[in-house]
Amino acid sequence: MKYIRIILNIGLALLISTFVSCEMAELPEQEVSDTISPDGYPVATFTTDFSGNTVAEGDTIRYTITTDKPIERDMKFVVMLKGGDADSHDYVAGDATIPAYKTSTQMEIVFLKDDVPEPEESISIEIGIESLGQKYLLNPSTVNPKLDLNITNVNVESMLTVAVGWTTMDDDVDIFAVLEGAGLAAYAASSDNPEIMMIGDDLPDGTYWIGFDPYHIEGNSFDYKVHFGAGDQSVTIIEGTFDMSALATYDVDDVDGTAVYRVAKVVKSGTSYTYTDLME
Repeated sequence: MKYIRIILNIGLALLISTFVSCEMAELPEQEVSDTISPDGYPVATFTTDFSGNTVAEGDTIRYTITTDKPIERDMKFVVMLKGGDADSHDYVAGDATIPAYKTSTQMEIVFLKDDVPEPEESISIEIGIESLGQKYLLNPSTVNPKLDLNITNVNVESMLTVAVGWTTMDDDVDIFAVLEGAGLAAYAASSDNPEIMMIGDDLPDGTYWIGFDPYHIEGNSFDYKVHFGAGDQSVTIIEGTFDMSALATYDVDDVDGTAVYRVAKVVKSGTSYTYTDLME
């Protein structure tokens, strides 16, 4: 009986082996699938009427962003600041989102006219998807627009713009223009930094004293810049340090009981202006 059981076990093993071999022979060949490829993801294109590399304050660049196929997720495109003299305060660009199952959106980039006379600035920006969680939704062949721009200043043509800014953010400085022999001509007395006032072309020719009322100063001094922007688009900047411990050394104008300390002189002749830094 022992030998018969051994022979039966060997026969059963041979039978199972033969059956499995036949079954494996009849199965079709299986190909190993590739990992998911981004090549099937949508490609975005960016179209605009803008050309060149110069914009002026107040200009707008418009883009239409289109994909070649919809997907089931929103895709948010933004403007990314990459470099230059300008910063995010010099332009406004809202997020441009292609909604799920849609294929296009609009984007506007507005370069702000801030009335602060300043030299031409440069800026480098890129338009694309910034979110790490959404970048994979676009085909890697998508080419983001990259713009290297110069932003030109725009002064009010019929005015002399005077803007004063200071580096100590908790301080508050009011500014005045006093026409010699006639009194107060213009002023700016808010909590803004910079403070901005306009001297109109309709004002008489003469000497205008530009002065500060240091309304609220927490330290002993503050650094400042006075920006002058004439209607011919010229820009002049005077800068210095106002010393609160040396008020007695400044020339002073009385404006309705307020002491206004002179820091600059402007001589107006028609639409022409000359500037003198009194703090040199």
